[in-house]
Amino acid sequence: MVDRQQRLARICIASPRISAFLSLLILLLLSAYSDARGATGDKTLGLVSLAPSNTELIYSLSAQDRLLGVSTYCKYPREAEKKPKAGSFVSVDFERMAKLKPDIVLLVDGQEPLAIQLKKHGIKSLVLHNKKLKDIGDNLVTIGSLCGKKERGEQLAAIYAKAIDDLKAMVKNERSPKLLFCVWPRPIVTIGGESFLSDVVTTCGAANLTKDLKESYPKLSSERLISLQPEIIVLPFQSRNTSMQTTPPWSLLSSIRQKKYFFLPDPDDDYLSRPTMRVIKGLCWLSLNIHPKLDGQLKRWLAQNSTSLGI
Repeated sequence: MVDRQQRLARICIASPRISAFLSLLILLLLSAYSDARGATGDKTLGLVSLAPSNTELIYSLSAQDRLLGVSTYCKYPREAEKKPKAGSFVSVDFERMAKLKPDIVLLVDGQEPLAIQLKKHGIKSLVLHNKKLKDIGDNLVTIGSLCGKKERGEQLAAIYAKAIDDLKAMVKNERSPKLLFCVWPRPIVTIGGESFLSDVVTTCGAANLTKDLKESYPKLSSERLISLQPEIIVLPFQSRNTSMQTTPPWSLLSSIRQKKYFFLPDPDDDYLSRPTMRVIKGLCWLSLNIHPKLDGQLKRWLAQNSTSLGI
């Protein structure tokens, strides 16, 4: 072996062209090796997530080994609770952050003040958007690219996008009832056209009565509520077992009198407000309440996509 190496060295010295060719070949091999290392995650980034949705997406990508820390609100999956706590949804634990030394901190819409604080401390951050259902797929691809799971992210995003398209096609020819989504009853808080939930309502085949309101979660006066006269109302879980339905202005609505309303599930089982792949479960639940005659089709759709997405 040593003799071969010595002969190769003499040939390279005697022939500059061969030497140059071998040098180029070595560079190409090293480059390919470097790319391969990056693809397997050896050169990917260490992340901290201060939003539950980002944390869940990281686990969906099987990239939890890149997750250095989370927020106190990150409770799903259960394993996430074991990660070091680097802050909450509205604050940063800079002492813990200094120990974790993340390459980047993942945030979501509404956490822009945290991004400013992090920048002042020399810590990079990225705010991911959660305003449309499409953003979930985009976020999967973005996070996948950051943590060496780009191909996995693209695959999941494609499956998810097809699931949303299939749901839209399923409800396309159904009548779209006028729906009021009540986030909170007193004061009355609903969903504006720019909110994530507005896109959810439309995708499930209903018309959001307050889509023209600019704010994501605007307040409604009693008079405005009565004037809307919704055909279907979604009420918060916290309104169960209260006298709300028998108290004005709610009692003045025909949809309340005709019992055309339903309550959101317990917060632990409410998947509608989760901008993760588990929103599929929430979309099925809402669509079933809006279009009960599609029961069989919707349940098959959920079963198929739950398996494909691993939820």
